[in-house]
Order: sequence, then C-alpha cells, then structure tokens
Amino acid sequence: MRTYNYIDQSSWIQDFYNQLDFDTKKGFLVEIGVGNVIDYPDRDKYQREGIEFMPETYMRGPSNTAELLDIGWSGLYIDPIKEYLNQARILHKNNLDRLALVNCGASDKNEELMVGDYECLISDAHVLTDTCYYRRIVSCYYTNDILRKYCPEKIDLFSLDVEGMEDRVLKTIDYDRFKFNMIIVEINRVHHTIISSILPQYYTMKKMDGLNAVYINKNY
Repeated sequence: MRTYNYIDQSSWIQDFYNQLDFDTKKGFLVEIGVGNVIDYPDRDKYQREGIEFMPETYMRGPSNTAELLDIGWSGLYIDPIKEYLNQARILHKNNLDRLALVNCGASDKNEELMVGDYECLISDAHVLTDTCYYRRIVSCYYTNDILRKYCPEKIDLFSLDVEGMEDRVLKTIDYDRFKFNMIIVEINRVHHTIISSILPQYYTMKKMDGLNAVYINKNY
C-alpha cells in the first residue's frame, strides 16, 4: 500500500486512496481551495508583502492531491488567491501539461467577494490577518460553469476547502452530469449535515473527524 506523506491534516484519508487503488490509475482530480502547497524560508513575510519570487530551495507543504499528480494524474486547481497558484505552478512544474490552474472563486452565483480572515470570501470583511491579499476583491463564478469548461464528466477525486463556502460551491453542481468517485470536504465551518443534505443520496459519508469528511459514490 502506498503511503501518501503530504495529505493535509487528516492523514486517514490515504486509507481511502488505497482502497480505491488510486496509485494504479491515472485519474482526474479537482481541488477547490488549494492554499499553501510550499513551505519555504520566510513564507509569512512573502505572504504579508506579496513578493512573487519564490526561493529555489523549499519544502513541499500539505496537500490532498499533489502526490496523485506526481504519479500521473490530471486535474484542475481553483483558488482565488494567485499567490497560492504561483506556488502550485512551482511545485508542479513537471505536471503542468496535465494540470489547469484557474485563478477565481467558485460559488453559487457570479459575483465579486472580498478576501477576509483565513482566506474566507466575504462581502463585509473583519480581517484578522495581515497577508498581502486581505481585502482583495476577487471574481467568483458558478462552480458548474468552471467544471464544464475544464473537466471530464467522470472525476475520481474532488477535494474542497474554501473556509465556509463549501455549501455554496456544492449547490450549483450538476450531479447528473458530473460523477465523483470520492469527495473530501472540510467541515469545520459548514456542518457535515448541511453537506450531506446537498449531495445526492448515492454519496455516502464514510468517515469524518473535526475537520474533514469523506464521501464515496456508492455506484463506484
């Protein structure tokens, strides 16, 4: 069984990757809310000041999907913060022929929102952080429109971490068109019962902790 060393926060997720034989296929993944994927000296300073240059020496940061891309998967990364996608572009320099990087937010409407504390997208920010992107206005689009542009209809893995907008991201997906084999959703801001009420009944929650929940498509 493969060990996935960089799974973000909930290390037990790798058990499902192994049960679904993810290391034996070249599947397709979607990650919405990419976040920091590289650890490097003075990263906090870079984020505060918005410095684009990234040091040549860095360590890989947490990620639910990076190792799958490294073994040949294709996918889509969506994040409204361009600095995070710049990190992903460095980390996945050998995977860019298989990875689309889209700088926007996903939502249940086309709108502009403000980046607030902990990367939340909110219209009236009470900002706690001093990062370079705080109070930045970003464009958000219907989740389903983004998926239609970049994704096949069968998606092996969908990872979602958008700091409180998880329900809005999920609401506009056409589940008759797009079939996900496995869904990871951060649930520390939007309760898992709300997530479960949005997903079709054939998605069964297999495990959760205080941070993440995993849903498996019963038809897979």
